[in-house]
Amino acid sequence: MFILPKLISTFLISATTLSQACLMAPKTYKGEIGQNMHEAVMFHADGREELVLGIKYNLRPDKGEKLPETFAWVITVPNEPDHYTLAERSIFKKTFAWADPLVNVSPPTNSFDSKRKARTLDGILLSDEVKIGPYTIQPGMHAIKGLNKWLDDNGFPQEDVAHMKYFIENNFTFLCVKVNPAATKKSVPGAGAIKPLHLSFASEQPYFPLKFSSRQGVFGVNVWMFTKDKIDSKKCDPIFAQLAVGKSQSLDKITLRGDYQSENVSVKSQDFPAPLAKLLKNTQYEKVKNTKQWNLSLIRSKAVNQKIKIADWKTDLFFPLVKK
Repeated sequence: MFILPKLISTFLISATTLSQACLMAPKTYKGEIGQNMHEAVMFHADGREELVLGIKYNLRPDKGEKLPETFAWVITVPNEPDHYTLAERSIFKKTFAWADPLVNVSPPTNSFDSKRKARTLDGILLSDEVKIGPYTIQPGMHAIKGLNKWLDDNGFPQEDVAHMKYFIENNFTFLCVKVNPAATKKSVPGAGAIKPLHLSFASEQPYFPLKFSSRQGVFGVNVWMFTKDKIDSKKCDPIFAQLAVGKSQSLDKITLRGDYQSENVSVKSQDFPAPLAKLLKNTQYEKVKNTKQWNLSLIRSKAVNQKIKIADWKTDLFFPLVKK
């Protein structure tokens, strides 16, 4: 039994019925906002995590309704980030293409591939409100009251306290991210991949956000974890069990080499593809930057929240490490 700390995440919802979700359209918008894929690259070393998180969304306005000018993305984190920036969209495609052969799995079928030229912006230290690329970020919401005030002030539906119970009890911090349209546009696109957001924060165990997505419906996940210490496979069994998408398996590729039982493939940072090498070079945390040997593990599924509902999970995804 291991004790879980606090947390992070993202999601799907109808703006006219269920309005509490981590992707939210304005209260005046009539239609649905949805998400069908999480993709991420994670690094964890010495109680520190670098998380590059991306989602693929779609807006389905009712007949005659216009696309909204903006929408909100609420992210919960175990500790408030002290540094964050935008990542290149190519980091997912190139990382997966490089890493998939190492673990003998099929490549993802729903990657955030984009032909648009990626832009890389310099990191910005956390402040009261930060504008970076298409995002306006209000960090440091430590209570549901503060989160709901921000949502209401910015024209979004408020969150349901019952839905937030786990996060409130475990003292999570909320990041409120307002997704803005391009400078020459009056509204956000109807669908697409959000520019990946790179967060840097303290976390004793590697963490990936999923529990907050309980109202999203069935969606895919494709995440590569790089950990300095090995993940403790035996202690991970209860975690994988709550993710089951079939009778006998956890995620359809929850662990590596196709046998659902092995993680911790040894890789060297000197062999990383360019976007991964660049991410490590630019991180502000020296112990992550200077780690040369990593353990690679995979979380992949086409159908999270299908057999076992996320709403029934007792915890989110924190991965225990082998103690030295």
